[in-house]
Amino acid sequence: MRISLACLVALCALPAGVMAQDASVHDKPAVRGSIIANLLQDHDNPFLLYPYESNYLLYTWTSDLNKEAIRSYDWAENARKDEVKFQLSLASAWAIF
Repeated sequence: MRISLACLVALCALPAGVMAQDASVHDKPAVRGSIIANLLQDHDNPFLLYPYESNYLLYTWTSDLNKEAIRSYDWAENARKDEVKFQLSLASAWAIF
């Protein structure tokens, strides 16, 4: 059973390995220090993730919490005066075979 499971995993990984070997960069060499050029240089890599929109982590604190506006919720009495909001936005190139 273990051998057949190992063979199945190897067969599933084979297309990714072949695709990774076939990938090549067709562009001119990147300009040194250019972030966008470095991203474009790796565009043929199917496993590349790059930032799509702004990524941020925002912390806020208030001394005057408006409990009247949230009193209908069951968690209103335990509401904290600080909040953290984050956004992580990544993109990847997908190829259709």
